[in-house]
Amino acid sequence: MLVDTAKAHVIDALLASPVAKDAEEKHARTVAARRSALSEERATIELQSAERFEAHYKTQATAFEQCQAAERAFKTAKAELGALIARRAVECQQETMRTAAIEAELRGSADPAIDRFIASMHAEWERSLKAQPDPETSSVRNPNTGKVTFVQGPRRVRPLDRANAVRLAIATAEALKLEPDQGGAGAKLAALRAGLPMIGAELKGAA
Repeated sequence: MLVDTAKAHVIDALLASPVAKDAEEKHARTVAARRSALSEERATIELQSAERFEAHYKTQATAFEQCQAAERAFKTAKAELGALIARRAVECQQETMRTAAIEAELRGSADPAIDRFIASMHAEWERSLKAQPDPETSSVRNPNTGKVTFVQGPRRVRPLDRANAVRLAIATAEALKLEPDQGGAGAKLAALRAGLPMIGAELKGAA
């Protein structure tokens, strides 16, 4: 107990010494300076924050107005695009209908010989498909060995070849109806008929 009391007196004596008081004053000044600096920094931050908030608010308002303007421009452009597409669709429909009407009138006033030619070609097409093709190979028997050898003959027009040519002639004749001058239709039809390949005839240029 006496020892603890002695320690207390020593501590009190040390705290009351000029060195201790000087150290305490220095510490107090350091803490005061630090608190003053922190307070100034805090005030600066608050001031800058207020200034930045004001600038941000103005910038945000400008950006919002720009967004609204862009949205209005987009809606306007989208509406114009829709109107353009709709207008072109109507134009295309009108063009298609008018073209069909013109072609119908041209076909209706075409040379009647064209329809007669087409009718005969349809009948010819059916006959061609029913025709029997000529054989394109022949067999030769060796008199010594008796072995049969098949020899490839010259290429010939097959029924399907003529049928395809007839179909092309029909399409060409249909196109003749749209030609404004029908004066030469008869000659063109005759040339189409004469140009049809004959079944069994040798193909031009075939070996």
